[in-house]
Parts: sequence; structure tokens; C-alpha cells
Amino acid sequence: MNKKLGGVFLLFTVFSIGLLAIMLFFFSPTVRAPIAGLVMPAKAIPPFKLVDQNEQSFTEKQFKSDQWQILFFGYTHCPDICPTTLTMLQGMKKQLSEKYLKDTRFVFVSFDEQFDTPATLKSYLNFFDPAFVGLSGKIENAEQLTKMLRVVYLKVPKKDSHLIDHTATLYLINPKGEWVARFDPPFEPVKLAQHYQEIRDFLGEQQP
Repeated sequence: MNKKLGGVFLLFTVFSIGLLAIMLFFFSPTVRAPIAGLVMPAKAIPPFKLVDQNEQSFTEKQFKSDQWQILFFGYTHCPDICPTTLTMLQGMKKQLSEKYLKDTRFVFVSFDEQFDTPATLKSYLNFFDPAFVGLSGKIENAEQLTKMLRVVYLKVPKKDSHLIDHTATLYLINPKGEWVARFDPPFEPVKLAQHYQEIRDFLGEQQP
């Protein structure tokens, strides 16, 4: 095959592939687009071991229940992101209809194993909502969890203490103990409640 003929063949091949892509785009059956934040497929929560604010062991097994869990990572000495987000979650909870409120649990996971004891967490969360669950312990015991969720945080040493830079992302765990969605800031209570309920409805439709 000479160079000229080879060039024509290559051009024809590229044109054919492009035409096929256009036909597939316009003539394929309509597929419902995933909702923003959905994790597909769902990912099983890996093993971890922390304690709650009542000093009770809390592992991945507690995520396999009849409840949906909304996780938020932070620490009690956080100057801005944590109190702002917890206040927002407090407001979001008030926006949920009874259908969703009764089986939704909010879980705050602390990065700060040095200062955030169960008692500290309990006092801190009581200020926002006594029903919020607080988890603490050695963060290395939850390393697989933070890696899978891609939780971003960085400890910044100071003279007598430290700060922890982190994002305000929220993570949704279904009653099977699977990570199914994430919510990224900025947040507004009404919109977040609507988004959460929309995801619940969507996932409910996907059940066999």
C-alpha cells in the first residue's frame, strides 16, 4: 500500500469511527443521568475501630443497621469549618421530612486523638444536637476508612497546640454499610436536605 492510499484509508477509518460515535449518541436509549455526588458502584466500608462519645466501641459493623449515616470529619478545636458545618447540619436536620428523619444519623469523626476524648466530644456535640454521634480514637485505626473516602486533612503544629486543615465534605453511608454518595460544600440547609432526599429516592428506585 503506497503512502497516498494509506492516508486515504486512515482518513476513512477516522471518519467511520466518528460517524459511529455520533450515531450511538443520538440513537442510543435515554439513560437517566446519575445525581450529583453519587458513588457508583457503592463501596463497602472497610474495617475501622473507634469509640463513641459514650466510650462504646464503634466499628464498621455499626454502619450495618436500619439507618443512613451522614459522616463529617473534623475536630472540636476547629475555629471555623466544623462549627459552621455542624450548625448547617443542625439546620438541615430540621428540614427533613419525618420519612427521612427517623432513619438518619449524623456522625462526627474527630481527627484529633490528642485532645478529643469521648467526654470532650460529648460536650461539644451537645451544643449542636445531643443526637449527633461523635467518634474518636487513634486516627490510624480508621486509616482504611479515610483513604477509601479520600478524606483530606493535614495537621499543622503550633507552639502549644496544633490546627488541622481539612475539607468540609460529607459522606453518606447506606444501611448496608456502603459508601453511596458525597456532598461537597458550600452548603445550605434546605438545598442539602433536598439533595439528600433526592438521593434516597433515587437509590430506593434502584432496589430490586
